[in-house]
Amino acid sequence: AHPCDSEGNFLPPGTPPPLLSDKAPDDWTPYTDRLEFELADYIFTKNQTPAAQIDHLLDIWAASLIQGGANTNALFTDHCDVYKTIDSTHLGDVQWQSCSLKYTGEHAVDDTAPWMEDSYDV
Repeated sequence: AHPCDSEGNFLPPGTPPPLLSDKAPDDWTPYTDRLEFELADYIFTKNQTPAAQIDHLLDIWAASLIQGGANTNALFTDHCDVYKTIDSTHLGDVQWQSCSLKYTGEHAVDDTAPWMEDSYDV
């Protein structure tokens, strides 16, 4: 592999590739700040929290802010807000790709598990 510039032109041998971004170190776009990024990373990547549990967690968080008299909202309103923000995260020109998977092996004659008949988007 040969390093190239943002226009796709090969760099001379020994030249390090350019930095991916010239954003400021405190620019967490599309996240409001590092805390919002860390929460999204935790619930989506590290914990792989289901949507209903994300909503429940955010409801508890919002209630704690209200109870504490905070003059601010929770970081996200619901799981849709989390997913929308994650989906708008720009990292180079990497395109989002997904596929649908389905079990294609043999099924039990009298008691097929539901997961064997469902399709899953990955």
